[in-house]
Amino acid sequence: MPCAARHRVPLQRKDVRAVARLFPNVPTAAEIKKVEAFAAEFVDRNEAALDSLMDHLSTEIALDASTRDLDELMARLSPDVWHRDARREVLVNYFGFPFWTC
Repeated sequence: MPCAARHRVPLQRKDVRAVARLFPNVPTAAEIKKVEAFAAEFVDRNEAALDSLMDHLSTEIALDASTRDLDELMARLSPDVWHRDARREVLVNYFGFPFWTC
C-alpha cells in the first residue's frame, strides 16, 4: 500500500471510544505538576488497555510498513548535507529510540 494511502485511514468509532475510555478526563493542575508520577501511575493502571489499543492502531495504520518506508528513506539520505542539529536529532530520536524505551 502506498505511503499516502496508509495515512488516510480514518479512526473507527470503536477506536475513538477506546481512546475516550482511557482518557476520560484532562489531568488536573496538581497531576501536571507531577506529570512523571501521574504518567507512571496511569500506565500501571491501564497497561493492558494501552497495549491492546496500540496493537490495534498499529495494524490499522500499517505501522510496520510506515517504519519500513522511513528506514528506506533514512538509508537514502546523505547525512553530509544535513545541518549538524538535524543529524543529532535523527541520531537521538530515531536511532536512539529503541535504547531509550527499553
